[in-house]
Amino acid sequence: MFFNQHLSSPDLLGNLRIMSRDDLASLVSNDLSRPIIAGQERSFREGYVKGSVSMHRRNHELKAGLEVD
Repeated sequence: MFFNQHLSSPDLLGNLRIMSRDDLASLVSNDLSRPIIAGQERSFREGYVKGSVSMHRRNHELKAGLEVD
């Protein structure tokens, strides 16, 4: 996981977040178990990116962002 927050000026703030994860599960029976086939494998991979910019200008608050899964 990566997170960065940058204050460019007193009125401008930027955020960046990056996250990824990878999960793997496996199930294998041993040689002394009953005669069934129990070989199983699962895999899961996920990524996430989020970026945003906030700007304060007089009486206004401007915000823009992007989010990707």
